[in-house]
Amino acid sequence: MRRDPKKEPGPDPFLKRTGPGECPTSSPYPFSAPIPIPYWLLRTPQEGVTNYLKGNDPSKRRTGITGYSALSYSGLWDGIDLRLYDDQGQIRYDFEIASGIDPRQIAISFEGHEDLSIDEKGDLVVSVGKAKLIHSRPVAYQWKDEKRSGS
Repeated sequence: MRRDPKKEPGPDPFLKRTGPGECPTSSPYPFSAPIPIPYWLLRTPQEGVTNYLKGNDPSKRRTGITGYSALSYSGLWDGIDLRLYDDQGQIRYDFEIASGIDPRQIAISFEGHEDLSIDEKGDLVVSVGKAKLIHSRPVAYQWKDEKRSGS
């Protein structure tokens, strides 16, 4: 699913892009993908705008920036896109896998953690200092007639 520049906005010019197999260091979701830089697609705009007025240099200020509660990372792996979204204040992610694509391409790695464990619900718990990042257990589903079916 590639971006059509006539129908969808391009990537945010202030969004830092990374190279193949890299991820922003501030991201708790390090997905290592073996392909060139994919597209970020901004989805679900939020009401209002944000202004960044740090410092005295007006050229470094950013105003009128739209926030988004969902975005997609197109082509993270061949035939696999990543969708990040807000779910009642929690960051969630889904992998959107095209028909006939092998999901075993998906690889997630963590750096700087102190412990990895699986809790009683089957969720992955990543411990970093006093913080715990919870990654919900995997589920598989598909959309049919605008309804979700599967596990």
